[in-house]
Amino acid sequence: MPSGQSVLRADIQGLRAVAVLPVLAFHVGFTIVPGGFVGVDIFFVISGFLITQLLQRDIEAGRFSLWGFYERRIRRIAPALVAMLLVTFAVAMYFDLPEELADLAKSLLAAAGSVSNFYFWTKSGYFDGGSASNPLLHTWSLAVEEQFYIGWPLYLYLVQRYLKSRFLLLTIALTVVSLAASAWGAFKHPTATFYLPFTRLWELSAGGLLALGAIPAVMSSRGVRELMGALGVALIVGSVFLIRSSMPFPGLLAVPPCLGAALVILAGRDGNTLVGKVLAFGPIAFVGAISYSLYLWHWPLTVFQRSDALLITGRSSGMIKLVIVAASFAAAIVSYAFIEQPFRNRRLGASRPTLMRWAAASLAVVACVASAALATDGLPGRFAPAELAMVAHLKTFEDDSWRPNRCFLYDEHGDQLAPECMQTDPVRKNYLLLGDSHAAQFWSGFSATFAGVNFLQASASNCFPTLTHAFNESPECADVMVRTLRDLEGNRRIDEVILLARWKESMLPALEETLEWLRLRAIRVTVLGPSAIYDAPVPRLVLFSMRKSDPKLLTRHMDASVFTLDGVMKPLVERHGAAYISLLEFECTQAPCMRDGETEWPEVFDQEHFNTAGALRMAARIRSRYPQFAQAQPVTQTDH
Repeated sequence: MPSGQSVLRADIQGLRAVAVLPVLAFHVGFTIVPGGFVGVDIFFVISGFLITQLLQRDIEAGRFSLWGFYERRIRRIAPALVAMLLVTFAVAMYFDLPEELADLAKSLLAAAGSVSNFYFWTKSGYFDGGSASNPLLHTWSLAVEEQFYIGWPLYLYLVQRYLKSRFLLLTIALTVVSLAASAWGAFKHPTATFYLPFTRLWELSAGGLLALGAIPAVMSSRGVRELMGALGVALIVGSVFLIRSSMPFPGLLAVPPCLGAALVILAGRDGNTLVGKVLAFGPIAFVGAISYSLYLWHWPLTVFQRSDALLITGRSSGMIKLVIVAASFAAAIVSYAFIEQPFRNRRLGASRPTLMRWAAASLAVVACVASAALATDGLPGRFAPAELAMVAHLKTFEDDSWRPNRCFLYDEHGDQLAPECMQTDPVRKNYLLLGDSHAAQFWSGFSATFAGVNFLQASASNCFPTLTHAFNESPECADVMVRTLRDLEGNRRIDEVILLARWKESMLPALEETLEWLRLRAIRVTVLGPSAIYDAPVPRLVLFSMRKSDPKLLTRHMDASVFTLDGVMKPLVERHGAAYISLLEFECTQAPCMRDGETEWPEVFDQEHFNTAGALRMAARIRSRYPQFAQAQPVTQTDH
């Protein structure tokens, strides 16, 4: 990630390595660093420090120039970024489905326009499964920095010119307000808080305050500086190993890694330290030097590998993860040597006007290829008609089948269900479907399959049907679950509760607590087990399975841990007097597979959800295999 040029400090170069390596490990899939994503926050502090230091020196010397500043930024950022964008699009042309390529084109335009953080905010959360398949997701952080580069120089110049006596106080106030907004938003609006520039500003301005001398020079005591450096490293390391993506982030949880980075920078400001010497060690400093290119290239390589575009190996093994790390380093070194360095050192002899024309032309090329993909709905001519027909079948999805924003709440749509969601029927049985999106996908299938049952629905994205808040992303969605469960007490019009979610082993104690709570209140419960989860969009996997005549490709891309979880959940649920239905026994995990003598395709539309037809088919199988479930006269489904 780019940072401003200044007097080179080898320890800060090494700190860049400390920032990028956890990000790389986290994205590639090394679970030993669950908080590796905090490396981006460390980058923000470094960038804030170096950019402010550079600007402040120009302002104090009377040579401040916005054009000069932006020229340096373009030389630093644009060449490698444009190369990555075009190469990513070219690779996606080979294997992306039309809909995926059109979506990539949108993110391509957003990245080129430095607004990809806003674009991804409107799409989904950073840690959501669907986000992991977009090879340009990582450009959100570049957009935050680029937006900082637009506003921060003007702020520094104008405030120092007209409000110089209050400059430092205003900057501290701005940082505190941004941190407060981030702390509040991490719970109330987590997706917006993660992506938007104002809730990230405090991380950049914290580094800026170091450059502005907000913290006076520490005592010359070597011991004080050593302690600061050691404490800074401890905070960073602790954050990388202890913070989880399920925690409210950034908010206050981003303070430890940012404070750690600030302490390391501060410790090395007034003299050498042991930490500084380690960070300045040649190989570490070299990784810091290539960190921008390493950040740019590692994520597309990771996404393409998961999608079988680069390596025909299925789910990542430890060896394949190491291969991706090696490939990322190779791409970064080439990018650094042949793209970054020539432009930064002006070896091409490009004057400022020439550089600006080059930048405009490059962005025009990016805009043209993205517009072509959008105008043609993803360039479908790349595929045979039979392939497109199969993909269209898999993607079939009725927008209202989940009752979105009414009975299925997602992102920041509040915590109030529409009255229809919990409306009981005085004649039919009333079953409550409670859980996250995995529960919401079943409502249409169950409602169409069982005539004698009225299926109520209380579901919210990433909200798990347990009494504890520990696994829920925000208080709003947690309140939906807890309030709905509490309302069951004394409500004898609901005959049974169906619990379904993207189950994880870590939430089983909370599930047990909830099941026991329901049992003590004589509330009948059925738990539906985990669904199959894949590491890439299933329509694309099916297509490549056909092209390669490889029916086992889907199985290799499936998360095998769900079978273990399914085996653990069944006795656990039954121990608390509830019924258990395994969904995995119905899964079609080959492309195609044979069932009852007929050829069948998976009925899905992303890595972990059914499409409308899939929900109907799964409901019919449950009706056939578990006749005790929803004991009612089934609707005749001739299309099953």
